[in-house]
Amino acid sequence: MVASIPPTFLAAGRFAHESEVVSGPRSALITGASRGMGRSIALRLARKGYGVTIAARGAGELAAVAEELAAAGAPQVEVVAADSADRDAVAGVAEAHRARFGAMDALVLNAGGGTTGALEQTDLRRLGKSFEEAGNGVTATAIAPAFVDTDIAAWVSEVIEPGSMIPTSDIVDVVEMPLGLGSSSVIGRIVMSRSGTSGYCA
Repeated sequence: MVASIPPTFLAAGRFAHESEVVSGPRSALITGASRGMGRSIALRLARKGYGVTIAARGAGELAAVAEELAAAGAPQVEVVAADSADRDAVAGVAEAHRARFGAMDALVLNAGGGTTGALEQTDLRRLGKSFEEAGNGVTATAIAPAFVDTDIAAWVSEVIEPGSMIPTSDIVDVVEMPLGLGSSSVIGRIVMSRSGTSGYCA
């Protein structure tokens, strides 16, 4: 059996309801934020005045992004180097955000990385990064695009021309949309396809 998973899965969650009184700036936690879609989403939220926690494996890349976010308007930026496949590390990211901001208005789980090959040879931890649960009053939107024009999709560029892939800017627009909905509205899933394809066909 061969598994082929689109290179990115995003879950955008909203935490604050309209009726709640939130002191200070809104805040967001974004994983996979050192480059590509995660970085672009973080920049968009920074320009909207969000304080942001950014997480990814590369501390050096995160530091450079943190400077960009501050320049873009983020009132506060928390940087956490962590691997989202490590459960203990993920807990540390959440705790760092809580310690810095106290609350969370948006959570963007950006798990980048395509998987292709024999399913029995696939590291299940990679698959685990592509599926998230939401509960306890959290509303979440799963966004499944295939394929997005970032360096993560370079492995398939000989088959799919980068110019025909989904632009990163379109992903940012789609992520921002559910964050602006009222508390009585939920979008459960958004599947994004390239022009000329449909549904889950990349």
